[in-house]
Amino acid sequence: MLTSAPTKQGAGITLYGDYFDLEALHATTHKIATEGFMEERAREFLLSLAYDIRTAKERKREERKFGMADSKVKYCGVRILWPHFLPQLAMLRHYAGYRNTDHRDQACLYLLEDCAITSLLAFDAKVGSEAAKLLLNFPPFSNDYIFEFCTDRARKYVFASTGQKRFKNLPQTLRAMYWFSPEYKAFSVEMETAAKEKNCTPHDLHQVAEWPNFRW
Repeated sequence: MLTSAPTKQGAGITLYGDYFDLEALHATTHKIATEGFMEERAREFLLSLAYDIRTAKERKREERKFGMADSKVKYCGVRILWPHFLPQLAMLRHYAGYRNTDHRDQACLYLLEDCAITSLLAFDAKVGSEAAKLLLNFPPFSNDYIFEFCTDRARKYVFASTGQKRFKNLPQTLRAMYWFSPEYKAFSVEMETAAKEKNCTPHDLHQVAEWPNFRW
């Protein structure tokens, strides 16, 4: 069964599952991301979650043993930053309402939501509860949303601090990602100005600098 744990320094979540768990989750995520009328940029943002799940399924990321000493099983996993994972999960649930999902798809979505909420609460019950409520009530992204802002917020979240101090910033980070937040509006204006100078669209602009190592 799909399971999870918060990373030690509050940066994100580690999802774990066996091959069949991750195969089913990848199929559901990919299906919701690619079927229908979703905007291309929103599709790409959601497909990055599918990619992370696929790399876990292919045993390219984390591994951990669960169970009793004489009956342990090895699960594969992947670490994902909270400021990426939670908006992706909210988007996944939103667009699932416009797809022909089956029982397995719904089971995967409920399990994924359970992993998110239990891991949030496990790290810090008070802050985690607030973040979980924001996840379940996250407003849909606008059609012209500049998803580079999510990466910008994730970077600020990760490098501002570590541990409990970092995690306390998560609700504020999530609220900043709302399409109507002052932080997003300011970022959008900056990106539109830069895009005019480069004769492209704001969606064509991306952070190119590599991230330094950070504590998960």
